[in-house]
Amino acid sequence: MFSFNPLVAGSSPARPTNFSTTYHRYRRCSRAHLGCLLPKTFCRDIAETLIEEPEAFEPMYLEHVWKGKAVLVVDEWCEGYMRGVGLAADEWRAGTPEIADLLAPIRAFTAATDWQAHELSEPQAAKLRDAIAPNVRALHTYWLARRAKETQSLAQQARPSLRVGRNEPCPCGSGKKYKKCCLQ
Repeated sequence: MFSFNPLVAGSSPARPTNFSTTYHRYRRCSRAHLGCLLPKTFCRDIAETLIEEPEAFEPMYLEHVWKGKAVLVVDEWCEGYMRGVGLAADEWRAGTPEIADLLAPIRAFTAATDWQAHELSEPQAAKLRDAIAPNVRALHTYWLARRAKETQSLAQQARPSLRVGRNEPCPCGSGKKYKKCCLQ
């Protein structure tokens, strides 16, 4: 399973209420088309939730019945999130040390740490699991601020565009005057 959160946060599943609306809107599409369309839609929904109502964001974990008891399967979601992080690993490594701290609860439920969270007591594992959602929100906030800084610096570096006069040669290379060529 793949999680879109790192793509949205640094770059999950959508809110459950959005799934039925999204599914019914596209139920007549081919399966191949849905395979491409639904992840994009869910990614957009996650981004909107993290921007407009960050406290409403919660990861959607799988639930499995084991020995008659419902158990949350956090591992799959965390593995997917870390795969997304791996898509831009250099950018994530270049982040502040706070990034590693925020990723720690997610990594604890992955093979990269040899499933460290499973070695903990149930209350300790629950504490780690409960830290995931707030940490994803904090990661999203960090990346939004970083992107804003990068956008500002790129805008400052942008060169002013060269303005072509009506009677100058056309920049398309036709040899005609601009007013007789591309201006029309």
